[in-house]
Amino acid sequence: MSDVLADAEALAQEVRAASCARSVTYRRGQLTTPVQATVGETKAWIDTEWGRQPVRYRDYLIATTELTLYGVPQRGDVIEEVENEQTYSYEVVAPKDEPCWRYSGQTRITMRIHTQEI
Repeated sequence: MSDVLADAEALAQEVRAASCARSVTYRRGQLTTPVQATVGETKAWIDTEWGRQPVRYRDYLIATTELTLYGVPQRGDVIEEVENEQTYSYEVVAPKDEPCWRYSGQTRITMRIHTQEI
């Protein structure tokens, strides 16, 4: 018997990659590779000297198989995205002691990577 949840997540990954994804460059040091990513957002709250402040992270949803060369994302990695002939760079980050990425879904076929523009 097939796993209905796994099948549904695999189908969602395929549809997302085919209709919503864009080509970006994943960089760790001098090593780079093009990957297909869907842009998302995570909102969080951080404590500052002025009280709790909202912060937004630009998220990239990337198929786990596309990052096998790197293992898992690490703080300091960079995702570069070209938009209207201009290159934007986003550093992999996360607030405080939170992880900089997490799996999106139960089957671990998609990673959600948190970034901020640099």
